[in-house]
Amino acid sequence: MFLVALLPACLINTELYDSRKEELTDHDGDSFLWQDDCDDADASVFPGATEVCDGVDNDCQGGVDVDAADAPSWFPDGDLDGYGASVATPVVACDAPAGSVANSLDCDDDEDGIRPDATEVPYDGIDDDCDGADLDDVDHDGWPAIIAGGGDCDDTDATVNPAASEEPYDGVDQDCQGGDADDLDGDGSTPPEAGGEDCDDTDATRFPAAPETWADGLTDNDCDGDLESVRLDFGTEAWVGESAGDQAGRRLGALGDVTGDGLVDYLVGAVYQGSHYAYGGAVYLVEGGSPSGDLADANVLLPGADNWFLPQVVEGGPDVDGDGVPDLVATATGYESASGAAFLVSGAAFATSPSLSLPEAALGLVSGDHDGDYGGTGAAFLGDVMGDGGEYLAVSSLFADNGTHLSAGVVSVHDARALGSSRVSEGEVFVAGPYADAGIGNLVAPAGDVDGDGVDDYLVSASYGDLAYVLPGGVEAPILPDDAIFRLTAAFADETGSVEMLGDVDGDGARDLALLFEFNQLRVFTTLAAAPVRTVEEETATIWLGEGSLAYDVLDIGDIDGDGKAETYVPVQWYPGIESSFAAIVFGDLLDVRATVDIADSTLTAASLRSNGRFGYRVALSDDVDGDGGKDILVGGYSDSEAGTDAGAVLTVPVPR
Repeated sequence: MFLVALLPACLINTELYDSRKEELTDHDGDSFLWQDDCDDADASVFPGATEVCDGVDNDCQGGVDVDAADAPSWFPDGDLDGYGASVATPVVACDAPAGSVANSLDCDDDEDGIRPDATEVPYDGIDDDCDGADLDDVDHDGWPAIIAGGGDCDDTDATVNPAASEEPYDGVDQDCQGGDADDLDGDGSTPPEAGGEDCDDTDATRFPAAPETWADGLTDNDCDGDLESVRLDFGTEAWVGESAGDQAGRRLGALGDVTGDGLVDYLVGAVYQGSHYAYGGAVYLVEGGSPSGDLADANVLLPGADNWFLPQVVEGGPDVDGDGVPDLVATATGYESASGAAFLVSGAAFATSPSLSLPEAALGLVSGDHDGDYGGTGAAFLGDVMGDGGEYLAVSSLFADNGTHLSAGVVSVHDARALGSSRVSEGEVFVAGPYADAGIGNLVAPAGDVDGDGVDDYLVSASYGDLAYVLPGGVEAPILPDDAIFRLTAAFADETGSVEMLGDVDGDGARDLALLFEFNQLRVFTTLAAAPVRTVEEETATIWLGEGSLAYDVLDIGDIDGDGKAETYVPVQWYPGIESSFAAIVFGDLLDVRATVDIADSTLTAASLRSNGRFGYRVALSDDVDGDGGKDILVGGYSDSEAGTDAGAVLTVPVPR
């Protein structure tokens, strides 16, 4: 038993066993045995490990930090400013070679003052801070300074550059155009904000010493704080009649744009034009845009026989037939043995036809009831005078008997949209003269809402005794004089005069009335509904036209100065002081109670250069005829002789602005 127990111990070499065991052991667990691992106590060191800059032979190649994977690149720093030059082959090593740095940011390695952290000096052509360019846009507005070859006139202010918006009058040239904007309208004058005296730097027609003109007569052009007196010399250009004796311009009517060119067209009546029928008359369509021409070249509306005296009235109106074009009415008192008639004519047909003939061309007509009635003596579009949405046309027969009184005259009102062939006595409204020879209806005109009931009223003139009535709209059979809103009566049997509706000259919201009295004065009557019966001696104000003057018409041109009171254009056919036609604008604020205004003292006056024309017998207000954006006044001169004695002419005068 003893020998068996000792035998195994004698057979094992313990030292050899331990040695072999050590050879086969990996102490640091990096999969390399100790005899192959150059540091079997460091798991990061073994054959094939990545060499890094840590002072250790990581890959067991026998060299420390040789070809280390994390070795940086080193760049030469020749000017020793801490920034290296960019080179094609930098030195790659764990330790920096002498005179090297770990960046290549220096754009000039020979100059230590040029480096990324250097202060940039603008406009010197040197890129001091190595950002790629010299600093030439200090204010960073995207525009280089002028000193650097750019256009920025102030490189310290980002709001100043060639693309900036110029702020006027601040002394700063924001847009670098060579100065502050102190003359916006280019008229050579600067406003007070810029040390000058230009009262409106947005309007080149307004500056110190600028001319004052009729067309802009409501504007202080010369900046002196006053509106100077201005006289317009008018009439160098006109549309003239066809031949001697025609008296073109004896009747006028604003129409509207019937030709579709954006300009307003108008109507010229030559009552005695006889080239087609003796004293038949004619109506011409004058197209807007041209200040002069020969009426022989215009489209013409003609009568059907001699002695029609077309037109007694000519007036443009609403679009009655619904074709989008304004229509017109023309009357002929000589129609059918002087029974007379008013003809409704298509504006579109007139615009496209060189010649139209009545009655064939009429959309409808209203004729007098009897021979000698003189139907169509007066006619006017009244608008919705019945308050039911209609377009109403008034027609009068001046010498009609009304069954009770001879030559009392009658007026009727018809719905123009339903007009066929009708008689004066067949209107929706019928008005009879109140006594013999009353002669109502020489003039019929819209009057606006005089009584304030919401329905428009209308004016009817009379010839003897009473001179005018304002009648209420919406009443089918008003009785004269009882139903009149206003009645103007003569003080004496021999007094006469013609009446016209004015605008609201006193600013009370209702239209007023004018009486042309004894040819040389215009009597104004206001607040008509407040004093419904007045004589010609109870006028509110008087406009004196001058001794020896002749005046037959007056025109409401609206409130052109914006004070709530309408202005009036007053034409005088013959004014002795200048021996020609004369006109003035009378401002509403001058027509106070008991005031007397002399048109010679008006600030805006006009004198005709056509001395023999008798311009102003008829005038009419039109929308823009000449294309300047403002309203125009049509002025007829039936005695103009450019085309022959009394051939007549018509011209336009702008409404001042």
